[in-house]
Amino acid sequence: MSWLEENVHKVLQAVDAGDPAVEACESRRKVLYQRAPRNIHRHVVLSEIKEAVAALPPDVTTQSVLGFDPLPPLDTIYSYVRPERLSPVSHGNTIALFFRSLLPSYTVEVCGVSPRGTSLRLGIGPGGPAQVSLVSTGGATRGWGAWGSAP
Repeated sequence: MSWLEENVHKVLQAVDAGDPAVEACESRRKVLYQRAPRNIHRHVVLSEIKEAVAALPPDVTTQSVLGFDPLPPLDTIYSYVRPERLSPVSHGNTIALFFRSLLPSYTVEVCGVSPRGTSLRLGIGPGGPAQVSLVSTGGATRGWGAWGSAP
């Protein structure tokens, strides 16, 4: 720490002597650092110190901020992109809506004809375990044999 103390004394002597390098550095600082950087503003917002937040510039305090990420960096890279929801085959099918609420990746695909005119293949991807389970459950409630085939 003695080196810091020595350097501080030298700088103070230069300031007291009116060294032109001090004035040059001061003018350069005013040009380069006109305001605190965005990451410092973000830190102040996160600190929730009322006096510090009140001292922030108006353009920072008037913009809307997200509670979980106030003032994110301008070059933020969002790694998560929410996938688009596929439109369901039948919007009015109550059972399909129920299964979709339980399994977000649940799909209803038309794959053939059943004794009633349509056969729905249910599941997560073709031939998946949910498809077999749901089709056999549906068939069992209708009195069909295994795998949803008519008796």
